[in-house]
Amino acid sequence: MTAWAHQFPAIARLQREAKVYLDSAATTQLPQSVIDAMTHYMQAPMANVHRAQHSLGAACT
Repeated sequence: MTAWAHQFPAIARLQREAKVYLDSAATTQLPQSVIDAMTHYMQAPMANVHRAQHSLGAACT
């Protein structure tokens, strides 16, 4: 496994494979740092910050 492959959970599962293709944005594997950032973002409150009349929207502004 190459030095960078351990950062990609899906690729790390394929340790026995000789080749890995990161061929397009639609199907490319994500490194753990991106997965962590996306998870953090998706767990945060979401609201329309420009039209919200409620406390959640105000907090997101």
